[in-house]
Amino acid sequence: MIRQTSLDSYNSLKNIGQRQKLVYDGIKTYPNITALELARKLGKLDPNFVRPRINELKKFGLVVEGDKRICSISKRKVLTWIVPI
Repeated sequence: MIRQTSLDSYNSLKNIGQRQKLVYDGIKTYPNITALELARKLGKLDPNFVRPRINELKKFGLVVEGDKRICSISKRKVLTWIVPI
């Protein structure tokens, strides 16, 4: 049986924009990644390309907070992001 939350997340995925899809796919490919690390992986120098999309995806329930760890770029302890199962 499929959980309702999984169905809701799947249905939300159909309604996201191109930038949101890019960020979603990046988080799915690189689980437990920080926003700054993801921005660099996507070839973006400005993390503000990624952060608003993460917040939108979080509201849709498509991504959730992961662990806190030291970011390999900023060297600060920050949240990571994952796609829930």
